[in-house]
Amino acid sequence: MNNHLNNSIDLGKETQSKVDFIFDPQARPIWEIAAEISAQIPDSEWAKVPTDLSKNFDKYQNNTTTEDSE
Repeated sequence: MNNHLNNSIDLGKETQSKVDFIFDPQARPIWEIAAEISAQIPDSEWAKVPTDLSKNFDKYQNNTTTEDSE
């Protein structure tokens, strides 16, 4: 089984580079790693995350907390 995936990455109009990705079938899935990390955060901290964060991410990222007009 070939575990190499060849993929081109566009680095601009004039430059392209070839990158080899090596697939490791023994690696843990990223969602398991994220779940493990998030389980270490206390519920009191999760309660501080705005419920509309995904909808208004740009506003929170820029520290403006006005509600979305939709």
